Amino acid sequence: MPTEMFTKEFLVKESQTAKMLGSGDLEVLGTPALAAMIEQTAKEAVKDQLSVGETTVGTVLELRHLYPSAVGATIVVTMTSIEQTAHKIRYEFVAYEGERQIAKGSHQRAVVEIDSFFKRITKD
Repeated sequence: MPTEMFTKEFLVKESQTAKMLGSGDLEVLGTPALAAMIEQTAKEAVKDQLSVGETTVGTVLELRHLYPSAVGATIVVTMTSIEQTAHKIRYEFVAYEGERQIAKGSHQRAVVEIDSFFKRITKD
């Protein structure tokens, strides 16, 4: 399988700070918001390869948040696909603010059929 890369850019909003999210006391990019950026990038990286009625859901996220970022900062997340099967996609990722790497790690998503997925959580 050839290595595939996908990049997405985000602007840090006040609603994404650790203070606003409750994950910390400071007005800097909160780790939960960074995790959401990573998951969104991974989801969008594969969307054109899915069949109608399929989507992906996050199953594993290993995230090292290395440096703080202020409100208004531009964050660039790059995903590299390292393994892909019919039902699973594994990525390695890096996130940068300008020239500084602010995060790195790995992420795994499962390919699911939407109707079947909801049947697993719906009570009769």
